[in-house]
Amino acid sequence: MPDAPAQGTRTSGSIQLRLAALLLGQYLLWGIWFVSLGSWLGATLHFDGGQIGMIYGTFAIAGMLSPMLGGAAADRLAHTERILALLHGIGGVLLLVASTQRSFSGLYTLVLLYALCYLPTLALVPSLAMRHLAAPAREYPKLRAIGTVGWIVGGLIVGAFALELTAVPMRIAGVMSLLFAGYCLTLPATPPVRDGVKRGIGTLLGFDALGLMRDPLFASFLLVNVALCVPNQFYNAFGSLYLIDLGAPRPASLLTIGQATEVVVLLLLPRLHQRLGLRPVLLLGSAAWALRCVLFSLATSAGIALYAGLLLHGVAYGCTFIAGQLVVHERAPAHMRAAAQGFWAVATMGIGNYAGVWLAGASVQRFTTDNAGHNWSATWLVPALFSAMALLGVLLTVRVRDVPPGHARA
Repeated sequence: MPDAPAQGTRTSGSIQLRLAALLLGQYLLWGIWFVSLGSWLGATLHFDGGQIGMIYGTFAIAGMLSPMLGGAAADRLAHTERILALLHGIGGVLLLVASTQRSFSGLYTLVLLYALCYLPTLALVPSLAMRHLAAPAREYPKLRAIGTVGWIVGGLIVGAFALELTAVPMRIAGVMSLLFAGYCLTLPATPPVRDGVKRGIGTLLGFDALGLMRDPLFASFLLVNVALCVPNQFYNAFGSLYLIDLGAPRPASLLTIGQATEVVVLLLLPRLHQRLGLRPVLLLGSAAWALRCVLFSLATSAGIALYAGLLLHGVAYGCTFIAGQLVVHERAPAHMRAAAQGFWAVATMGIGNYAGVWLAGASVQRFTTDNAGHNWSATWLVPALFSAMALLGVLLTVRVRDVPPGHARA
């Protein structure tokens, strides 16, 4: 079984290139259809806010069911790259079929099935990448920035060809997913970790990762990230529709502003981690979420408040969710890192995102005006409140001394 190079060395250029392509493809095929989906559902298929929220909620439901099992399988049963290829291959077929649907029930079912395939890959990709990196805390954020570039490219493609109100982005993503499945088979071999210790069914299913909640730093990051899933889902599910209502040009392209700042933040994250520690980074990210939602609430046109809020998205996301993946890798023992990433995904992309999309859909529905318009000023105050609660939670958290990568408690 190939091991990652020793900490403190540099990962070879060929491995970095292959992992960079993995991150690029992973987020390009998601970003090209997921952000504009709400526009197609609302403006073209005329689904209401509750229905749009339910379809986005399929990812949250899948997040509660599949990532931990996928991680446990990678830790114990099969090569990670083979699991990725299988899931992306099935997912590509599902997206192509979903793009032909026009009924709520048909779309909901197919998007749910796709989410059950895609969500485990969000835990498996960082697990595979960090396993082959010499210094994950220093090198992974840079690779993850390439993933964000992929998301940006997807949005720019949709915006450049004005595809927001069509099913074309979903079809493009379906074809890309099939091609990406083939690429996954070329990744560095990543077999299960065999440490010679017999473990029970709980370990096989990934439940041992629950024990990481005894780690105060891990627990505080996880709970705050779960709360911040609420504002993130308001942005994911209704950001495009919000920009359309404000008369902003090329919504899908405009939303990439947040991802552009995210790239900068990710490139700076290793230095922030080293100089400030993880808790101050989380504090910065929580504050950015709160301020961004307030700015969106104040914006009544495509002006300064709107653009400032979009710029803050990268700071908010990078300093909370991406930093959280580093916490998982540092604090989890080697034999359960994929399952730990899965546990993190269940809590955030599952429980947190389900609460977020439900609340987002209900809020948009609640603040819909008599002429079927939307009171966005009132709507954005809801995620602003949750962001403020997360910020308060960080401020009240007892300071926990950070430990170097590889020295976390098992």
